[in-house]
Amino acid sequence: MAVIKSNRAKIGAGLILGATMLASSPFASGNDLAIPHEFFSGDATSAIHVNENFSAIEAAVNGIGSRIKMLESDSAKPVFQGFSDTQVPANKGIRQLQAACDATYSGSKICTSTEYANSIFNNSAANLAGDAWLLADTQSASEQKVRDSVSGRTRGSGGLSCAGYSRNKHGLVVSSNGEINTDQCGNFNAVACCK
Repeated sequence: MAVIKSNRAKIGAGLILGATMLASSPFASGNDLAIPHEFFSGDATSAIHVNENFSAIEAAVNGIGSRIKMLESDSAKPVFQGFSDTQVPANKGIRQLQAACDATYSGSKICTSTEYANSIFNNSAANLAGDAWLLADTQSASEQKVRDSVSGRTRGSGGLSCAGYSRNKHGLVVSSNGEINTDQCGNFNAVACCK
């Protein structure tokens, strides 16, 4: 009998310790965990009450896990910030496109066409005038052509990326109202920036 009471006390102490750790975690809010049965040293308990406490802890942990997954999936998606302040040609290398974004929106990067299309609406997106360079999210259309997966624009090999952002071919641009097109890579445009 003493062994049973000792084990019950350990189970109760474990439940209370686990509940305290869960409730004090940075992911917990006021309604995450409510332990239905409280045990004190020397109390007799039933398996039903212990199982109900474990079920409450399990539900709280699963709820936190779901919220973490939701936050991770939302935060992994870049958000369109707007067009860069600086207009640059796209045939002078990708670093100048990156620098234009970072100078305007610290920590931002050039949007791919997919990131731009899938970004949540950002009402505070800035500098929306003219066209801005996008990185084409390409797939093969044939042996000699590539197609942007969002706009469907098709060009010869290297034709949507200024031949590696080094020649005066064609690159992908987006207009201030969201139309995706192509432009000569030697032309000066802003850069579409995502963060």
